[in-house]
Amino acid sequence: MYALGEGPEALVATDRRLLAFSADREQRAVATVDVGVTAAVSRDETSFVVGYRDGSVDVVATMNDEPFSSNTFEGHPASAVRRLVIGPRDTVMVGFDDGTVGLWSLNDGRRLGHARLHGPIVHVALDQDSLYAASELGDFARWDISAFTRSWCELVRETWQTTPIVWRGGRIEHAEPPTSHPCATE
Repeated sequence: MYALGEGPEALVATDRRLLAFSADREQRAVATVDVGVTAAVSRDETSFVVGYRDGSVDVVATMNDEPFSSNTFEGHPASAVRRLVIGPRDTVMVGFDDGTVGLWSLNDGRRLGHARLHGPIVHVALDQDSLYAASELGDFARWDISAFTRSWCELVRETWQTTPIVWRGGRIEHAEPPTSHPCATE
């Protein structure tokens, strides 16, 4: 048995169970997991994100009888998961023992971005529009994730402003934002 995770609750892994305890030491949830859990974090009230020593990452429902092994997270290294942080819009940042750090979609397991730092990842953190990662050897990275924290219309308007062109008739032309677009009136 060993403790995992950070934050207001304690996560404890045994051979086949993940237990969550609240700050007042009450057991909050139980999930069945596979062997080799190295990191875990609560996704919400009904599930956890769990990392394993082989590099796989699973979303595990609480109060389940069978381990949920999605193994759908693409492009993960065959290296132990060291850190997990839930990001905005159903994403998770994962840090690995080989120095790989990446951002994955919890909805479909797609890798949205990754980097390789020198040394095992020992710290990952989310701060407003930035994700941070640091390695045991002092290497670090900061990612701007503001595209995940803003509304769709904010992103569309920024694109219109910074790239006021369209592809029309096989050529690039300057264009004003379409006035009939739903984001034009917000």
